[in-house]
Amino acid sequence: MAEFLFRRNGRYSYRRRYPKEIAVILGRTEFVQALGTADPTEAALRSRRITVKFDEQCAEALAKVDLSHLPCSNDNSQVASSNSTSASTALPQADAEYASAILASLPDVMRTITMSVIAEQGRNPSGWRDDIAWRKKAAQAHIDGTMPPQIQMHPAQAQAALRALELIEEGRPVSMVNNAGAAAITSYQPARLNAVSSGECELTSSALKVAFAEYAIGKTTRRIAMAQRCMEKSIKVPCSIDHAKESITAWCSAELKKKKASSVWTEISAVIAMLKLVPGWHSFNIPKIGELRSLKGASKASKGTKAPIPVPLLRNAIKGFGDVLPNRGQHWHAAIALCSLYGFRPGELLQSGEESLIQRADIMGKTRLVFRVGLQGAKNNSSKRDVPVSDEIEPIFRLALRAGSCVSETARTRVERLNGMLKLALGDHADGLTLYSIRHTFADVARECGYSDSEFGPIMGHTGKGGMTAIYGGMESLDKQAEIISSIQQKLFPEGLHAYLPEVCH
Repeated sequence: MAEFLFRRNGRYSYRRRYPKEIAVILGRTEFVQALGTADPTEAALRSRRITVKFDEQCAEALAKVDLSHLPCSNDNSQVASSNSTSASTALPQADAEYASAILASLPDVMRTITMSVIAEQGRNPSGWRDDIAWRKKAAQAHIDGTMPPQIQMHPAQAQAALRALELIEEGRPVSMVNNAGAAAITSYQPARLNAVSSGECELTSSALKVAFAEYAIGKTTRRIAMAQRCMEKSIKVPCSIDHAKESITAWCSAELKKKKASSVWTEISAVIAMLKLVPGWHSFNIPKIGELRSLKGASKASKGTKAPIPVPLLRNAIKGFGDVLPNRGQHWHAAIALCSLYGFRPGELLQSGEESLIQRADIMGKTRLVFRVGLQGAKNNSSKRDVPVSDEIEPIFRLALRAGSCVSETARTRVERLNGMLKLALGDHADGLTLYSIRHTFADVARECGYSDSEFGPIMGHTGKGGMTAIYGGMESLDKQAEIISSIQQKLFPEGLHAYLPEVCH
């Protein structure tokens, strides 16, 4: 039942489209129900029960409909009288026009898919079947209605695409050329991966739509929306490869005057990845020269991109944080203190609830309370980690996480709100400093305490390249991490936590 699960803000819901005849009866197209859990295993169990409920609802809907007036399939007289004219007059004009447009598009869909795969066969003789496999999964997702709404293809179009792929696998691709085109097929030489003729392969809106649907597979809604927004701003279709390069280069140049190179590259790399899925555009890229030279290596992390907050300034900000808090906002005070003590990515803490506090036994049988980072979603595998929670810090965690469980805001909104409060608390010193700067402060304080990057890195969600050995284990002791956090606590808050936090945190 996993295909009917989707996750939003770390919580799972069950989402499934009704069959067409049921949708007509019920007056809605899909069934959605929150599962009330962030655990994927529990979500899968609950989805099975929801599936039974879904099937019962469909059966009840059909049972309430009187089908006696419909013609039987073996009633020859009624079948004979049901000709195309009567069918079209029974259909509203708008529906008939829409259906006609979909039907007219099916040959173009099959042609585009077939040509794309045939080109891939020429470029990649040993791996084209893998290309077909993921294309079929994408088509099936469109048929099932599980794609994001902004890229959802009509099921009939997706079925045509799936059939075209199946025919290629069977060795019977849809014939799209006449005899006059035989010479072109005979003389075709697969293009080298870095030798696409820039004057060929004009980008059309239909080809771009197919590429966008393929790009969206496995991407978050936020990533898809960003890619679509940047695509619409940076290129105009139809266009050639040369025109696309010129247009994207001009857009990047304008954006670099307003944004950091890393931000511009994040946006435009999504567009480039999408364009590479267009037939004939597999090696598309933009030259990083001139004004775009700053995009070189923009996706790589580099030291000094964000300044840490000096410890005395951070202490004063936390001590006076109560002055910038909204009514009953002590949980924000707790959150800022925890970010300082653990070097969390802000979203890691602010998207979590109390279920992330658990008892953990290590390999020697020692049990301690830990905060499980990444239970509701993590940046990468290294980000999924357990960090120790002392008796003194436990009430602070519970205050911060209890509020996180109760509010309906997204984690991103909560990060932005907390960042705004920090700016107010920093006052005149806030320029260039953000909530993420606290993470840099944590790293510098840990070094000041005498610990190496490899020792405090796991607390931050960073792991070194330990080779194959690094994948073994998983129940190691957290005593060293507890020692590091205690040392950082003493360095940051020499007067004790109680002197910097409200009484409700004690």
